[in-house]
Amino acid sequence: MKESKEELKKIKNEKKDIEEMIEIYTVLQNAFKQIPVQIQSRLRPRIKKETSFLLSEVTEGKYPFIDLEKDYSLTVYYDGSYYPISRFSGGEKDLINLCLRVGISRVLLSLSSQKSFARIRSLFLDECFGSFDMERRRNLLAALNQL
Repeated sequence: MKESKEELKKIKNEKKDIEEMIEIYTVLQNAFKQIPVQIQSRLRPRIKKETSFLLSEVTEGKYPFIDLEKDYSLTVYYDGSYYPISRFSGGEKDLINLCLRVGISRVLLSLSSQKSFARIRSLFLDECFGSFDMERRRNLLAALNQL
């Protein structure tokens, strides 16, 4: 009987230790789930700024700002209001999306200079000029060259 009581006490202590470990791991798991959200919320303003700058440069100020929602849906400022990207023509959509991709790339490039991030040295643009007229192509190339 005495041995059974000792064994039961030992099992209860082990159970308590395991429950404490589960609690710790649950807290850590929840914290790690939040990391991507925290990183995105810190990067979104930088991406917004880079994309707005590039779009304004390429359109010669016609579209000076963009806004990014939490889900990264994009709206473009034009003539006193923000409009969804669906409002714009095919070529304008291509241009806006290209500026967003380059804006994201620029933010990632700035992070790659920090020790904790991988080094990024290339940007690949696949068929990005097809829907642009000559003036837009020149403006975009000039802006990319300036960057």
